[in-house]
Amino acid sequence: MSATLPGLTPAQASLFLTLCGRALDSRAPQPFLGDAAADDVLARIGYDCSRFPMPASSVTDIALRAKKLDRVVRRFVARHTDAVVLDLGAGLDSRMTRVAPPAGVDWYDVDFPEVIALRAEAVEQKPKAETIATDLTEPGWLDAVPTGRPAVIVADGLVAFLAQDAFVTLLHRLVDHFPSGEIAFNGYTRFHTWVLKRYRGTASIADGFVPSVSTRTTVRPSGFAAFRCKRTRGRVPSPASAAGSGSAVVCTSAAIRLTSSRK
Repeated sequence: MSATLPGLTPAQASLFLTLCGRALDSRAPQPFLGDAAADDVLARIGYDCSRFPMPASSVTDIALRAKKLDRVVRRFVARHTDAVVLDLGAGLDSRMTRVAPPAGVDWYDVDFPEVIALRAEAVEQKPKAETIATDLTEPGWLDAVPTGRPAVIVADGLVAFLAQDAFVTLLHRLVDHFPSGEIAFNGYTRFHTWVLKRYRGTASIADGFVPSVSTRTTVRPSGFAAFRCKRTRGRVPSPASAAGSGSAVVCTSAAIRLTSSRK
């Protein structure tokens, strides 16, 4: 089966880059993530990954990033078996399959309407998994999500496409909606953005990048004490050293903890 691919913006089309990275990793003799479902999705939609040529280091980077975010979710739902999970900019990712959360967890995959329509054709829908078709910068979409429960929120590859004000506004809405939780996302350094815009395999989606979100932003959700982000540095463990070094953005308050895997 080959799905009819809709016309997508650069931000929306970035889902194919991460999908291909996960699929190519799954074909390796010793994969880092081992997401066989990504290859199944590729077969269903008939997408040719040669449109996003990428070196082995980029495949490893995508797989390790997904694995790290999976770990954040898995650990959180193990502690909070009634949690709400939001996967922002979910694309065609089958993260719920990899995480296998407890039965009491409600899971929401959130993305643009065009992407959610494609997802309905390509990704197997799991019990207690819902999709929300929306532009994340629009108000009101969180009305469909339960409140009063702890939440873990992940965003893989999303932040680069959000302007500073839009990102801060989104954080306000998320933190205001839930009593406690964690948020994990990856960021991009200016150098990494410069490389993506000049590499032929990623230039088309990098055209949608906006100026990088500052990690020094102070977020003041109503009802919560102000908290400030700080950056901590670290190197990915061997044998993944080809992915290079990175730093994490960590924000804390009494009620919520935010982590960012920064590239």
